[in-house]
Amino acid sequence: MTLLANAEWERNQTEETDPAIFEKEIKPKLKTVSLAETMSATGLSRTYCGLIRRGVRIPHPRHWEVLRELVKSPCFSRRLTQLGLSDARKPDYLTYPLNVK
Repeated sequence: MTLLANAEWERNQTEETDPAIFEKEIKPKLKTVSLAETMSATGLSRTYCGLIRRGVRIPHPRHWEVLRELVKSPCFSRRLTQLGLSDARKPDYLTYPLNVK
């Protein structure tokens, strides 16, 4: 099913995709999004979402828009505020699990 969905997306795609876009715009912000949220948004497995969040894998470009929206969501903005960050600051340094109680 995934291969068919990817092929369908690629047939209808008019713009070229560059992995650097994912690396720069989406990946840094995914570090504070739960695996459950990522799984729910993309339909991908927990294991694969974990690999994406750790930077081991780059998801197929058809998932980038939903991931971009996920990190822009009000819940994400609230989470950044609770961590003392603003949406304008790129949380590149959030590489370790947070012990938020």
